[in-house]
Amino acid sequence: MANNTGSFLLGALVGAAVGGVVALLSSPRTGRENRKYVMRMAGKGQKYIQDRYEDAEEFIGDVYEEVGDQASHLMKNAEKAVKPLRHEAQKYAVRALDSVSDTAEDAKKKFFKGVK
Repeated sequence: MANNTGSFLLGALVGAAVGGVVALLSSPRTGRENRKYVMRMAGKGQKYIQDRYEDAEEFIGDVYEEVGDQASHLMKNAEKAVKPLRHEAQKYAVRALDSVSDTAEDAKKKFFKGVK
């Protein structure tokens, strides 16, 4: 399928080029006028391409900025959501550490009580 599409596009480009040459050769204008016309059209084409490039560059810059803003917003929301959980986790960790310390202290007392 891709090969057929490529063949079609190649044929269309060759057809357009041949059509352009035939149009220039059969034109009522002189060779000098045709060259000026071709140069003018080439200049317009170059200007058109430059304008589309600048439009695309501006659009991409806008999209980049918007994506950055959205990512920043998402990060802030994630931080807000995680902050209370982090605080709760710290409280549980401190309680667990205290409990382990108490248990270790009790075990130490019982061990040394039995040694005396």
